[in-house]
Amino acid sequence: MEFLILVLATVNWFWQGFVFMKVWNWFPTELFGAPAISLAGSMGLLLGLVFLRSINIGKKHENPTAEDRLKDVISMSISYAFVLLFGFILQAFI
Repeated sequence: MEFLILVLATVNWFWQGFVFMKVWNWFPTELFGAPAISLAGSMGLLLGLVFLRSINIGKKHENPTAEDRLKDVISMSISYAFVLLFGFILQAFI
């Protein structure tokens, strides 16, 4: 189970990077003239955001089960698919 979570989390990281890259290149580059980013750049930005988000000052850590972590990884993958779909639809009208 742990190996499956590790594999899915790695694939999910690439998927999140791809979705972030596509949405960034659709909107900020078109609307504000921001520079386009690559897949590696978007994955690096996401890694930095995860690092900043993981800093918990004064919060207690929970110990989720392997099933909970698997559900989280799968739900994040599905939510990023919806973000990509919604961004594609919005991009068609810009």
